[in-house]
Amino acid sequence: MGRIDENGYIEMLGRSKEMYKVSGELVAPREVEEVIIKHPAVNQVYIVGVNDSVTTEAGAAFVELKADQHCTRRDILSWCSSRIARFKVPRHVWFVSETDWPLTSTGKVKKLRLQEIAEKKLTAMKKNRERTSKK
Repeated sequence: MGRIDENGYIEMLGRSKEMYKVSGELVAPREVEEVIIKHPAVNQVYIVGVNDSVTTEAGAAFVELKADQHCTRRDILSWCSSRIARFKVPRHVWFVSETDWPLTSTGKVKKLRLQEIAEKKLTAMKKNRERTSKK
């Protein structure tokens, strides 16, 4: 997927299979990743789409911080909110260390594996909320 800018240059937005739909709007993960990577504390970021009961799908960001940097979920969301459309701001943000990335044999991040990890985290969060609401 890509688009042509005002100067006639083609900007690659990522693969169509990686795009996800938030309330009917398509979101290119790469576009959101390019915003988050500019945060001074962020070393690496990958976004995947996950199922969402309210908006069909939502963005889930896996963020690796630079050494000796501190950042919160709220910091990332605030950073995004002032730079991209509201529907593109990831709903979920998880921080990972350099060794947590699921890599292919060539060293690329496995986005499908990140999506599985995100779905498991969301399922666990939902079960935890249900458990605490029953108390």
